[in-house]
Amino acid sequence: VLAALGCVPSEEEIKEDYKEFVSKHQACTQDSECTLIHPGCPLGCATAIATNAAAAGERLAKELIEDYEAAGRSCQYGCIAVCGAACEAGQCVVVTASADMSGPCVR
Repeated sequence: VLAALGCVPSEEEIKEDYKEFVSKHQACTQDSECTLIHPGCPLGCATAIATNAAAAGERLAKELIEDYEAAGRSCQYGCIAVCGAACEAGQCVVVTASADMSGPCVR
């Protein structure tokens, strides 16, 4: 997006743009209103977001990563297994496996 205009955003700007979008689209009242998207490096492995914003979140992540890579940058990292998304205290959250990875998914 910004790269097309000749401006190459920093990694911090890209992460902030993504974080701002996500924070505006995590409100929920029940688990069914939440889903996971998997943006990729440098934006993270899994993000819990409102289901009705998932497609827009995936598009934004793709555009931001393209801007990031347009500057010749790249990254990769290993991701932990996640179980899904849930609504907790009015916000969509990522549900992960137990801390030692031996048990079932926990909230």
